[in-house]
Amino acid sequence: MPMETGNVDVVLMRITANECNAATEDLARYLDTGLPATEESLTARELLAALLNDLSNECLTRSAAPSPKPPAQHI
Repeated sequence: MPMETGNVDVVLMRITANECNAATEDLARYLDTGLPATEESLTARELLAALLNDLSNECLTRSAAPSPKPPAQHI
């Protein structure tokens, strides 16, 4: 069964690669400071870390992608 990412995809289409990178860094800080590292929260931390890693990879992919060339203008 394919993973549904529609909501994330909508947001990623609206932001730049730099905004994506900045947001990923913010989310990593929130994870580190907002969710205590206890045995009870281990599963939640692992899941959030995996999602954050995927998001970071997506941001890196977007940063490395060449910008689309504007259409050629004929004079």
